[in-house]
Amino acid sequence: DEEGIRYYNYNDIYVDKEEFNNFLKLINIDSKLFGTPAIIYIKDGKMYGNLINIDNKEIVEKFIETYDLYTVK
Repeated sequence: DEEGIRYYNYNDIYVDKEEFNNFLKLINIDSKLFGTPAIIYIKDGKMYGNLINIDNKEIVEKFIETYDLYTVK
């Protein structure tokens, strides 16, 4: 929010386990390795990168910088 980047919040609390696992399968992430909080960068239906088990803001800032997400408005 601070950077004004457009994003969608997908909260696994509000979907059933099967739907959530199907989502992870669709973007090719192993549900056994997936943890939250997470950021998944998807553009035009393709996953470009992800951060799983985020534990500090600096990692998020580096992810945004690496994928130049400042331009995704």
